[in-house]
Amino acid sequence: MSEAKAPASQEKLVESYMKWTVDARGLNIMSAKQRASLSRRLLAFLRSRGRTLAKATPVDIDAFISENAHCWKRVTRRTIASRLRDFLGYAAKRKICAQRLRMSISTPRVYPLEGLPYHAPWEKVVEMLRMAAKDTSRRGRMSYAILMVLATYGVRASEVVRLKLKDIDWRRETIYFRRSKDGRANPLHLAPSAGNAILRYIREARHNESESENLFLREDEPYAAISGHIVLDVAKKALQGAGVEAAHLGPHCIRHSFATHLVNSGRSLKEVSDMLGHRNLCSTAIYAKIDLVSLREVADMDWEESL
Repeated sequence: MSEAKAPASQEKLVESYMKWTVDARGLNIMSAKQRASLSRRLLAFLRSRGRTLAKATPVDIDAFISENAHCWKRVTRRTIASRLRDFLGYAAKRKICAQRLRMSISTPRVYPLEGLPYHAPWEKVVEMLRMAAKDTSRRGRMSYAILMVLATYGVRASEVVRLKLKDIDWRRETIYFRRSKDGRANPLHLAPSAGNAILRYIREARHNESESENLFLREDEPYAAISGHIVLDVAKKALQGAGVEAAHLGPHCIRHSFATHLVNSGRSLKEVSDMLGHRNLCSTAIYAKIDLVSLREVADMDWEESL
């Protein structure tokens, strides 16, 4: 659907809503941008129907959801419905639209622990790392370090992007991740394999002349941090190269594989939850549904012997 340029008043509304979600609701900027993006899509859809938010009806909102529902899973539809209600509620409080728009959105029922996370067999993840280690180019060194961080800690792409040089305490063998959901710093043991991969990247591939505090830097912009798209590209190509077949290939596939492996290796849900940075065990419990053959103990998470 081609989108005409949004009127200034609509863009001002979205920007105001995004700021409100951060200031009043305490959401991080990435979550706020995701909500803003959905709001813009809704407003663009209404414009394509010759509607403004003030004149929109529940039928228009239903049409927007129906047009996109085919590519959304039920869990996703629940999230979308919640975010739409939030935006429309914000607009209604400012007398921009009717309150009935928000009330008209129904939420699909989602059963506890519904669905299974897409993941790769752990031996495929190990093979992915073996292959990545062979590339000693500047790009290869960075890619390998990124993959080691993803596979050793199961972090999100955004948490890799936000890593700073100061987040690694070499003396105390600790690495700190600022979690995407709440921004809190989560200290974890710096595994030798991950630490060595990062150190090789810093010594052999990182732009040493850069004064940037970011750990991973773009090759074409030595002072700029990598983006989430770069992390996605690195993970996707590495998984494809190892012959992984999953619904979605990327950092989250590695994250799910990491969590599934820990659960099947005998780690408690509390331990896995702490590693993943989950705020409650319900988010972690889904991995207990996957029945895979346990591979090997990962008590010290040291990859050197397996690579």
